Amino acid sequence: MVRRIAATATAIAMAAALPLACREPTEMKVRVTTDFDCARLAQNEVSVRLGEAVTGAASTVSRTCKDRYVGTVVLTRSDRGDRVTVEVMAALSPAALAQDGTCPEGTSGCIHARRSLSFLDHTPLPVPITLQQSCAGITCNPQETCVDGACVPAAIDSSQCHGDCVLQGRPDAGAGADAGADSAGVGGSLAHGDFEDGAHCTGWSGDGISLTRDPLAHSGQASCRICATTAQSISFRPNAGPYIVSHAGETYVLSAWLHAAPDAGAPLGMQAVIAVSDENGELNESLYGSSVTPTDTWQRVSVTFTLQYGGPIFDTYFVGTETWDVGQCFLVDDAEVERVE
Repeated sequence: MVRRIAATATAIAMAAALPLACREPTEMKVRVTTDFDCARLAQNEVSVRLGEAVTGAASTVSRTCKDRYVGTVVLTRSDRGDRVTVEVMAALSPAALAQDGTCPEGTSGCIHARRSLSFLDHTPLPVPITLQQSCAGITCNPQETCVDGACVPAAIDSSQCHGDCVLQGRPDAGAGADAGADSAGVGGSLAHGDFEDGAHCTGWSGDGISLTRDPLAHSGQASCRICATTAQSISFRPNAGPYIVSHAGETYVLSAWLHAAPDAGAPLGMQAVIAVSDENGELNESLYGSSVTPTDTWQRVSVTFTLQYGGPIFDTYFVGTETWDVGQCFLVDDAEVERVE
């Protein structure tokens, strides 16, 4: 039997399940995030529906969406069977919504994401899902989901969930590479951090900027050219993670290599940032690295952060230190995060 959850708009409903006695609960915690700002979503509520069809009245509604964190839904096993299909829908435009409030798959402005997996006895299973702008208007068959604009199998082997339950063998639509959610052994290039894929820097996005592939590289064949499109303090980040459950006392280094764009206005300073939040998206701690101004040689921008608290949401991004003018550009390459202690 299959259970589906559908969510339309800007927040997510939350249901809670309490463990019995001292045993771990048999449940799934579906945490929904976006790779774009909450304000891009069409309206201010999300409907969560249970059942065979993605129809009917909302079971519960919450009106929160903050820092690209939409919310968490907790599912418990029922007589519907052990295997569950979770489907989250979002609308980027009010015009995309049907009369029943749903956002039909394949409609321009509609984003659908699915996961299919089984409960494990007395095991809480974290299931991260990121709504990706690149999946708006994409139609996949019921056994697939959209990741980076392409359809891939939605099935997850719950017995292999060593940490988060993520799609096998590829970045999980905003949850990082399929290496599990624990912080042990984390390190290396962020998803698409070498910028070798796609004409528009696949897997990265930001505020007030355009992104295009550039042949001048720190390593490999390409870097990402980032240009200010509005007069503001710009920022950019990876869409896919890293997804790390971090702990107090651990030390992480986030870094990238910067270069001035040869044919554009002089760039301003950039900083690397690590931010750690709790499961509700509330910030636990963050640290900004030193400002680096791109020049005509490659320079490394970085931040080293020893955590005091840790938390389940680990965010990495790069921000401008001043207001950029339209047309100011720079290049970035070889972005990576590493746990060093």
